[in-house]
Amino acid sequence: LIVTPFLDLAITKNRLTQEKRNYPVDFIYSFAERFDVTIAVPDGYKITTIPDPYKMANDLAEISLGYSAENGIIKINGMYAFKKPVYNPHEYARIKTYLNTIVKKFNEQLVFEKL
Repeated sequence: LIVTPFLDLAITKNRLTQEKRNYPVDFIYSFAERFDVTIAVPDGYKITTIPDPYKMANDLAEISLGYSAENGIIKINGMYAFKKPVYNPHEYARIKTYLNTIVKKFNEQLVFEKL
Protein backbone atom coordinates (compact mmCIF):
# COMPACT_ATOMS: atom_id res chain seq x y z
CA LEU A 1 0.00 0.00 0.00
CA ILE A 2 1.57 3.29 -1.11
CA VAL A 3 0.33 6.65 0.18
CA THR A 4 1.28 10.17 -0.87
CA PRO A 5 0.49 12.03 2.39
CA PHE A 6 -0.28 15.48 0.96
CA LEU A 7 -2.16 14.17 -2.09
CA ASP A 8 -1.89 16.96 -4.68
CA LEU A 9 -2.22 19.81 -2.19
CA ALA A 10 1.49 20.63 -2.16
CA ILE A 11 3.30 21.88 -5.25
CA THR A 12 3.65 18.98 -7.71
CA LYS A 13 5.47 20.76 -10.52
CA ASN A 14 8.11 23.48 -10.62
CA ARG A 15 6.93 26.13 -13.05
CA LEU A 16 10.36 27.77 -13.10
CA THR A 17 11.91 25.90 -16.02
CA GLN A 18 14.31 28.39 -17.60
CA GLU A 19 18.04 27.86 -17.16
CA LYS A 20 18.63 31.58 -16.56
CA ARG A 21 16.36 34.53 -15.96
CA ASN A 22 16.99 38.19 -16.76
CA TYR A 23 13.92 39.63 -15.06
CA PRO A 24 12.49 39.24 -11.53
CA VAL A 25 10.38 36.35 -10.28
CA ASP A 26 7.19 37.98 -9.02
CA PHE A 27 5.07 35.87 -6.65
CA ILE A 28 2.93 39.00 -6.05
CA TYR A 29 3.21 38.48 -2.29
CA SER A 30 5.31 36.45 0.12
CA PHE A 31 3.54 33.25 1.07
CA ALA A 32 3.66 30.14 3.19
CA GLU A 33 1.87 26.80 3.01
CA ARG A 34 1.46 24.46 5.97
CA PHE A 35 0.30 20.85 5.94
CA ASP A 36 -0.53 18.64 8.93
CA VAL A 37 -1.55 15.07 8.22
CA THR A 38 -2.40 12.19 10.54
CA ILE A 39 -2.58 8.67 9.11
CA ALA A 40 -3.66 5.58 11.03
CA VAL A 41 -1.76 2.47 10.00
CA PRO A 42 -4.43 0.12 8.61
CA ASP A 43 -5.11 -3.12 10.49
CA GLY A 44 -2.97 -5.92 9.12
CA TYR A 45 -0.28 -3.56 7.81
CA LYS A 46 3.02 -2.16 9.03
CA ILE A 47 4.88 0.90 7.83
CA THR A 48 8.04 -0.06 5.94
CA THR A 49 9.14 3.24 4.40
CA ILE A 50 9.00 6.70 5.96
CA PRO A 51 10.89 9.47 4.12
CA ASP A 52 13.67 11.33 5.92
CA PRO A 53 12.80 14.66 7.57
CA TYR A 54 14.09 17.82 5.94
CA LYS A 55 14.76 21.32 7.18
CA MET A 56 16.20 24.41 5.48
CA ALA A 57 15.91 28.11 6.24
CA ASN A 58 17.63 31.23 4.96
CA ASP A 59 16.85 34.80 3.92
CA LEU A 60 14.88 33.74 0.82
CA ALA A 61 12.87 30.70 1.84
CA GLU A 62 12.15 28.11 4.49
CA ILE A 63 11.28 24.42 4.10
CA SER A 64 10.43 22.06 6.93
CA LEU A 65 9.15 18.49 6.78
CA GLY A 66 8.91 16.09 9.71
CA TYR A 67 7.53 12.62 10.38
CA SER A 68 6.69 10.80 13.60
CA ALA A 69 5.26 7.33 14.06
CA GLU A 70 4.00 5.79 17.28
CA ASN A 71 1.13 3.58 18.40
CA GLY A 72 -0.06 2.96 14.85
CA ILE A 73 -0.34 6.67 14.04
CA ILE A 74 1.87 8.55 11.59
CA LYS A 75 1.99 12.34 11.82
CA ILE A 76 3.46 14.42 9.04
CA ASN A 77 4.06 18.15 9.35
CA GLY A 78 5.24 20.14 6.37
CA MET A 79 5.74 23.82 5.71
CA TYR A 80 7.33 25.94 3.04
CA ALA A 81 7.56 29.70 2.82
CA PHE A 82 8.90 32.17 0.31
CA LYS A 83 9.85 35.23 2.29
CA LYS A 84 9.80 37.86 -0.45
CA PRO A 85 7.14 38.78 -2.98
CA VAL A 86 9.72 39.54 -5.70
CA TYR A 87 13.06 37.81 -6.26
CA ASN A 88 15.82 39.39 -8.33
CA PRO A 89 17.27 37.60 -11.37
CA HIS A 90 20.47 36.71 -9.47
CA GLU A 91 18.29 34.79 -6.93
CA TYR A 92 16.51 32.77 -9.62
CA ALA A 93 18.72 29.67 -9.45
CA ARG A 94 18.25 29.40 -5.69
CA ILE A 95 14.46 29.83 -5.87
CA LYS A 96 14.27 27.24 -8.64
CA THR A 97 16.30 24.80 -6.51
CA TYR A 98 14.00 25.36 -3.50
CA LEU A 99 10.92 24.69 -5.63
CA ASN A 100 12.53 21.49 -6.95
CA THR A 101 13.20 20.42 -3.37
CA ILE A 102 9.58 21.13 -2.36
CA VAL A 103 8.25 19.12 -5.31
CA LYS A 104 10.53 16.20 -4.48
CA LYS A 105 10.19 16.13 -0.68
CA PHE A 106 6.47 16.93 -0.37
CA ASN A 107 5.54 14.20 -2.86
CA GLU A 108 7.54 11.36 -1.30
CA GLN A 109 5.48 8.32 -0.43
CA LEU A 110 4.83 6.19 2.63
CA VAL A 111 4.92 2.45 2.03
CA PHE A 112 2.87 0.00 4.08
CA GLU A 113 3.35 -3.77 3.91
CA LYS A 114 0.76 -6.40 4.66
CA LEU A 115 1.65 -8.50 7.71
